[in-house]
Amino acid sequence: MKSKKGAELSINVIIVAVIALVVLAVLIFIFSGRSQVFVKSVSMSCIEQGGECKPANAPCPENKYLVYARGCGDVDKNTNEKGLGPCCILYESTKTT
Repeated sequence: MKSKKGAELSINVIIVAVIALVVLAVLIFIFSGRSQVFVKSVSMSCIEQGGECKPANAPCPENKYLVYARGCGDVDKNTNEKGLGPCCILYESTKTT
């Protein structure tokens, strides 16, 4: 009887491992697509994204949301480029009805 119980345990472990690998693969697929969107938004300047720079304490209009984007911050003395700063960008909903 011991060998049968031992075989049952190893089959259960294999099934759990396969399910875990499938879940891991799905999570990697989901988050790899989302990370590309994030990288694109960080690499583009506020103006390139169609936004406008705002002072840190100024609110954005109702249809825009506040992000920190390149081109709105203080000028870097080494590169002579503006760094990250507050930027109001138009909200675009991806929902379809």
